[in-house]
Amino acid sequence: MKPVWVIILVWILLVPRVGTARRGSAEEASFHYGTFPPGFSWGVGSSAYQTEGAWDQDGKGPSIWDAFTHGRKGQVLGDDTADAACDSYYKVQEDIALVKELRVSHYRFSLSWPRILPTGVRAEQVNKRGIKFYSDFIDALLKSNITPIVTLHHWDLPQMLQVTYGGWQNVSMTRYFRDYADLCFEVFGDRVKHWLTFSDPRTMVEKGYETGLHAPGLRLQGMGLYMAAHHIIKAHAQAWHSYNNTWRSKQQGMVGISLNCDWGEPVDINNPNDTEAAERYLQFCLGWFANPIYAGDYPQVMKDHIAIKDGVNIKGYTSWSLLDKFEWENGYADRYGFYYVEFNVRNKPRYPKASVQYYKEIITANGFPNPREACARPLISVYSEKGESSGKNVTLPAVFKAPIRPDIVNFVHTNLRKNNRQPYAVSELAGSQASAESWGTGRAVARIPRVRGGGTHRSGQGAFGNVSCFCTSIRSN
Repeated sequence: MKPVWVIILVWILLVPRVGTARRGSAEEASFHYGTFPPGFSWGVGSSAYQTEGAWDQDGKGPSIWDAFTHGRKGQVLGDDTADAACDSYYKVQEDIALVKELRVSHYRFSLSWPRILPTGVRAEQVNKRGIKFYSDFIDALLKSNITPIVTLHHWDLPQMLQVTYGGWQNVSMTRYFRDYADLCFEVFGDRVKHWLTFSDPRTMVEKGYETGLHAPGLRLQGMGLYMAAHHIIKAHAQAWHSYNNTWRSKQQGMVGISLNCDWGEPVDINNPNDTEAAERYLQFCLGWFANPIYAGDYPQVMKDHIAIKDGVNIKGYTSWSLLDKFEWENGYADRYGFYYVEFNVRNKPRYPKASVQYYKEIITANGFPNPREACARPLISVYSEKGESSGKNVTLPAVFKAPIRPDIVNFVHTNLRKNNRQPYAVSELAGSQASAESWGTGRAVARIPRVRGGGTHRSGQGAFGNVSCFCTSIRSN
């Protein structure tokens, strides 16, 4: 049977200043404010290390992020760790209640590899308490009519694999990941039908193996970065084939990978050198991982040149993220969750932000508000620590169509006012178009690069603002 490619792609466009909404055609208004197809899936997401806490409880082994944050000072803003994080390990029912409150149908979360396999190696030790925790969590989600989307690896590699083998620099990691994935398919696959192997591997290798800003904190020169990426791609392939050969016929699920790509625009769209430079930028960003997986080889632009095909089949959106959480090198300074978490209080209470209600309305309507409502509604609310509104509201910035490729819309985000860490919710609705070859979920922010011929690029000016693209691919037979 011919493979079917299922795609979900999300763009978040943060408009830099308040302005007057641009008036477009009726077709544009329908594109930006129409409803989504019947059966469109709405979700929210999280990751194990950023939210679970319980870093050394119930048989869990240390991860590279435990070692990284427990190491020398200055690795993370404020020397924060995720030892406790949101305490989600102990707050399963409370967090599921928050997911239900949002009225989403899907929840994306990651498994902690060292919580299931403390040393990372299946043949050495399987932690039954870790398996029970995730099994009970999956059952609780399903009991609440919430479909789990499970990420196998979201950056928290078992520390023993890093110490013993050098982590993703070593090709043996592909075998250990395949064994770990196969165990997860075996014990959870009767209930989990949507799997992601890796979350944003590009950031994982760039910040972990080149700049040293993320765990394991390496600053490798030359081929180290590319070897790590190559082994991750091979590990994804081995896990995919393991599922396809052993489990797909029994479990009828799908396996994909979550890829993050920052979009690039040419400085002059009429200049072939600029458009080719933008294309090269995208291939080094997205094609680096996507092309080997879908076309069997690296982008020719990394050797020469390749083009991205247009056209997507949008099936759903998983917003990032459910809770404020540990934000890697920024610790707890940045807050992107729908729910504000008081990390300095022992029981880590959660409080809804304004974006909770707005996201619920979008889900209920299965689409965005009309232009008049979008321009008049106060969407940015400043909150006190207990979640009560201070009454300081700002009208939504102008909605406009960014000149990016077809075919997606853009939407809700939450953030934090950084002075005094006072939480506030930002629900920004803006139109954008995009194209990619994958099914996407996630959150990460980067300025839209305007790319000039010759391989250099600079930040976009004026109306371009900031953009995020989250890609995950699911291939089903």
